[in-house]
Amino acid sequence: MSSFGTGSDISPQEASDLLHKLITESVTVQAVLSVGGCPGLYAALVGKVRPAGPGDIRVLEREQDGATVPQIAFNPSLATTRKYADIRAFPQATIAQIAAMPGTPKFVSALIFAYPDNSMVALYETEEAS
Repeated sequence: MSSFGTGSDISPQEASDLLHKLITESVTVQAVLSVGGCPGLYAALVGKVRPAGPGDIRVLEREQDGATVPQIAFNPSLATTRKYADIRAFPQATIAQIAAMPGTPKFVSALIFAYPDNSMVALYETEEAS
């Protein structure tokens, strides 16, 4: 089973409020989709969180010349576990390792949705480059 880390359990309403913040403030996130039952199979992209219809959310990669862009779509209401963590929950060794990689975004928080089949969608809020 995948690890949810040291984040705090949150209610569906709290998760909805955090998603609303990411959408309305047009926050850049790194989205990671981990497929349950298939260790090592995942997809990741950096983009903005957008509503995609009743109950659905999409994370869209940065648009390039109007072309169709990669995306991760999910329904947060189907998640059985929701977690939130800010930077204090990330292990210091992980923070140092990430900071040492050039061009890697600085993570501010994580919002995680876990599903019955052990699939997860993690939205890592990144600090905008200055």
